Amino acid sequence: MLARTVKHLVNVRILALVFVIFLSTEAQAEMFEWEGFSGEGTWVSVTADLSIAGDTLTIVLANTSAASLHPADVLGSFYFDISKEMSGVITRPTLTAFIATGELYVGVESGPDIAVDGVGPDDITSTSDPTWWIARDDMDAEQIPYLGLGIGTVGNSSLGDNNFPGLGGLAAGIYAGEITTNNLTTDPATPLVKDLATFTLTFETLSGFSIGSEVAFGFGTDPDSLHIVPVPGAVLLGLLGMGVAGMKLRKYA
Repeated sequence: MLARTVKHLVNVRILALVFVIFLSTEAQAEMFEWEGFSGEGTWVSVTADLSIAGDTLTIVLANTSAASLHPADVLGSFYFDISKEMSGVITRPTLTAFIATGELYVGVESGPDIAVDGVGPDDITSTSDPTWWIARDDMDAEQIPYLGLGIGTVGNSSLGDNNFPGLGGLAAGIYAGEITTNNLTTDPATPLVKDLATFTLTFETLSGFSIGSEVAFGFGTDPDSLHIVPVPGAVLLGLLGMGVAGMKLRKYA
């Protein structure tokens, strides 16, 4: 009888250990969506899919607007959070590798946009071109947009310490549709990403860390507008005159 009891307890402990390991490595996924008016009054819509598998975070950013008409309609930055709390102290993971891909196009006002290297994903990581996308794991979460991590292909100088150093123009920003306006016409040196981009971020460890419940979409280069999803009460975000009127916010878990 004693032997059976001991065997039963051992089996229970093994099952409990397996369950704990499963929980610590369980995949996470969040989807965020924002739609509203850009700084130029264009109706735009964007989505962000975040998923964790092991120590890797994958982010898919999509500009789902009907068409981008102005630089202010182009998605150029994205802020998010991954953290865990222990004994009242919030910590964030350390980034070790970053890869960004998307289809680069040269915008043509009077004709179809031209794929830079043919159809297929292009490397838009900052290591391949200094104006492409970079990632930061050291954002100041005490300053706008109050999130600890970010990826961007623009400077966002108006955000102070939460900018993207060394970046300036809108090259590799994410636009939608076919370009039909002169102010989005580009050349091979400064192409844009059409429709969506995929970002793969690898960390030292993501064990025990969780994706935060808020993100921020930045449009244009300064940015022209910044939209935090969700915003309690859909209040306006007053940031150096950046307008976010007409927002319609939704978040899907």
